[in-house]
Amino acid sequence: MNRKLVCLSLVTLISTSATVVLPLTSATITLASQKQNSRSYIGLRYRESPPGVEYIGGWVIGDSEYGVSHLKEGKKEMLWLNLISSPDTNGDVMYEVKDILNLPSIKSNEELAGFFCLVDGQPDAGIIAIVVSEEVEYRRQIRRAWRANPQTARFERISTRGIACPNPGWGV
Repeated sequence: MNRKLVCLSLVTLISTSATVVLPLTSATITLASQKQNSRSYIGLRYRESPPGVEYIGGWVIGDSEYGVSHLKEGKKEMLWLNLISSPDTNGDVMYEVKDILNLPSIKSNEELAGFFCLVDGQPDAGIIAIVVSEEVEYRRQIRRAWRANPQTARFERISTRGIACPNPGWGV
């Protein structure tokens, strides 16, 4: 059974055997009776990644209110498509997870690329691709690709045709 509890200053966790009160600044807690499923993070509102989830990197998608976060939970890597709130009076923003992409395993000769990829020569900050690592200016050997779509708030699998992602080692 999964339960989600949200509040801004205090969360009370209620189980069949006890009630626990935890002080929080702002969070959503997902309770899972079985193994944690990354899909259960959908709807999570957060300022920092939850305990046990390591933030690797991320970017804003163009001039939209959406961003992509690359995270790791144990050995599992995932991308979160987040709706980003306007900064509050302290300058802090809140993120709300709208969709999750569980990444397939990335081989030793591959890398995850995003933000600066091109589609048919045009920049597209919503493109995420698994690319073959090679010493070229633009990597065009794309194993898989997705688009983080702000209009649908979803990750969409797309064709790898016409995608090129810059090699940061080349200074592109």
